[in-house]
Amino acid sequence: MMRIYRVGERYRDKGRNYNTSDEDEFNSWLSHPIPEDESDLPYLKGMRALRNFSETQKTGEYATFILVSSDQDETYPDEIDLENGEIRYWGDAKYSVKRGTRSKDRFYGNRRLKPHFDTVKESGRDVAAPILFFERKESGYVTFDGVCVLKAVTPDRNRESTDDGVVWTPNYRYHLSVLDIPEISLEWIYNRATADSDAGAPDAWTEWKQSESADDTDPEISTETSTSGTPYSYESSGVRVSESFRNRVFELYDETCVLTEMRTRPLVTLSHIAPRSEAVEYAEDVTNVFLLNWTHHMAFDAGLFTIDTDLRIRVNPEFKTTDAHLLATLHERDGEKITLPEDCEFSTERIRERNEALDWQVDELNTI
Repeated sequence: MMRIYRVGERYRDKGRNYNTSDEDEFNSWLSHPIPEDESDLPYLKGMRALRNFSETQKTGEYATFILVSSDQDETYPDEIDLENGEIRYWGDAKYSVKRGTRSKDRFYGNRRLKPHFDTVKESGRDVAAPILFFERKESGYVTFDGVCVLKAVTPDRNRESTDDGVVWTPNYRYHLSVLDIPEISLEWIYNRATADSDAGAPDAWTEWKQSESADDTDPEISTETSTSGTPYSYESSGVRVSESFRNRVFELYDETCVLTEMRTRPLVTLSHIAPRSEAVEYAEDVTNVFLLNWTHHMAFDAGLFTIDTDLRIRVNPEFKTTDAHLLATLHERDGEKITLPEDCEFSTERIRERNEALDWQVDELNTI
C-alpha cells in the first residue's frame, strides 16, 4: 500500500497503542523501516527522530525528524504561519517538580535536533534531515502541515506556572521554513532510513539541498513591511524579532531599562549585544538582549558605552558630552556594576566578542 502524507489532510493517531492497531496512520507508518532488533519509534507528544540505520550514513545520521504541535499546549504555544511558510517551534524542555530546572540539552528532542542543526551548519546540507511537521488539532488525529527545514535555533526561556511558583525554563526555539511540497511518499523516508538514499525525494527538497547557502532567504519578502517577525531574515536592514519574543523579554525585565529604571514602555526597547544584522542566529536569544531606553539604546549601538563581562558600565573615553542626563547615567557611573533581574543573564561570549570589535578599549574591559 502506498503511504502518502498530503498537506492539510488528517491522519489517525492511536497514540501509545499504535503498534497494536491496524488503523494507525502515524507512528505505525513512520516506524515501518525500523529494524526488528531496534526499539520502536518512541511515542512522544512533540519531538521524535528516526535514525538512518545504514552503516555509511552518507545522507546523515537521521532519516527524518517528526515535530508535533498541539493547540492545547498553552505553556509552550508554537507560532505557525503556514501562509508565509514560517514556524517557530518550542523545544521539549520542561520544568520538573522533582528535578527542578534541568539543562535544556538533556531532553530527548533538544539533544538530537540542536546538535543536528550544528552538524548541518558545519558539514553542509548533504547531511540534513527533512522535518515532517504535524498539528494535533483534535483527539485521535494529526494534520500534516508539510516538510520543513531548520533555519535557526535560538536559546530561549519560557514562563511556567508550577507548584513551586512561576519559573523561567531554559529551552530552544526552532525556526522552520516550510518547503513547497504538497505531498510526500513515505517510501522516500524509508529509503533514507534503510538505504541511505534520497531516492523518491520531492524536487523542492533536492533543490534546497543543492542550494549554496544555509542562510539564504527569499529576496522577494520585504522585511520592512512583514508582520511575521521572522528572526532569520538575512537582509541586514530587515532582521526583526517576533512580537511574542519582544513581549517575553519585556516581561523578563519587568519592562524596565537596566540603566535608568525607566518603565514607560514606548520609551524602552530591546538592545542586542551582538547586532541582529550581523548575528541573526542570536536575534531571538534571551541572553543576547536586554532593555534600554531609546537614548541609551542608540548610544550603546553607536559604541559610546558598553557593558563588560562583569556587567560593569564602560564609557568610551572619546565620548564627550555636556548633557546632564548622560553625564549622570553614564560618565559618573563608569565602572559601576549593573544588576539584572533574577531570571536574566547575559552571554559573556557575546559581550566579549562585541567589546573586542570596538575601536576603543578600557583597562580590563573583558575580565570577569
